[in-house]
Amino acid sequence: MIVRAVILNHHTFRHTLLCLQTLLQQSYRMLQIVVVDNSSTPDDYHLLQKTVPAFVSIIRSKINLGYAAGNNLGLTPVAGLPKPDAYLIINSDVWLTNARTIQHLADTLARCPNAMAISPLVHTRSNEIPVSHQIQVRRLLPAGWLICCHSPLFRRLFYRKYQHFIYRDLVPYPSGILRVDTVNGACFLIRQAFFEQFKGFDEHTFLYLEELILGFQIRQLGRHCLLHGHLVADHQQGQSTRSLSAKTRFCHFLNSEAYLLTRYYGVYTGLVILLRRWRWLEFYLKRLWQSGSHI
Repeated sequence: MIVRAVILNHHTFRHTLLCLQTLLQQSYRMLQIVVVDNSSTPDDYHLLQKTVPAFVSIIRSKINLGYAAGNNLGLTPVAGLPKPDAYLIINSDVWLTNARTIQHLADTLARCPNAMAISPLVHTRSNEIPVSHQIQVRRLLPAGWLICCHSPLFRRLFYRKYQHFIYRDLVPYPSGILRVDTVNGACFLIRQAFFEQFKGFDEHTFLYLEELILGFQIRQLGRHCLLHGHLVADHQQGQSTRSLSAKTRFCHFLNSEAYLLTRYYGVYTGLVILLRRWRWLEFYLKRLWQSGSHI
């Protein structure tokens, strides 16, 4: 199985190099590496060109395309490289500390023909909770429950449903292979066959909720995802989005949520507009509560 690793770089030159170093230390031999520079500064881009090995392909986008469209650039044919059988989508701030991570992911996916994608456990280093208890993947729920689970207020009221949404029934994650609905977007291996059906990631989102959209598409194909409870990847979360304000990030979330609900759930646009207004109310109430708690 030929695997192409796609690293999305956006103002994360140093983290990209560390991510790349862990990929180069992998024992897996049938590995291609493509770095997509998603509109970093010219200085960062030139440093990237000078530093990465010659066999690593670099694709440059002059505008920031976001997660889905940026990664799609890394899926395009590269001169001199054979067509891969699978893609490792990995954030630039994720490090594969186990040298056999790709080998184990590829072997497991090959043994499970009905699985379309597989993720390792992703250890968010800023989180003091052990990796076996951190949120990894999410269930595909009906629209109403999804809306509640995305709400800071309603997920407290419907606590059990929210716990179900984030697979708390599987925590602590066992060391085996778990069948799940979605992947962890920070790091996952996915078959080329998926992109033969859908022609790439759905580019209607810029940031957030890509995993749920991917999970829906995989379900449409009659397939499922896997979570490898024995493998752990380190994640220095938020490196590519730290330059964005909280309000900008929230706008991206709202846009992604609106698209997810209208396109994949068939929710009426008028209801989505009302939901958007409610979300902004929650956003500002949460900020008021946070500012008051620090007085």
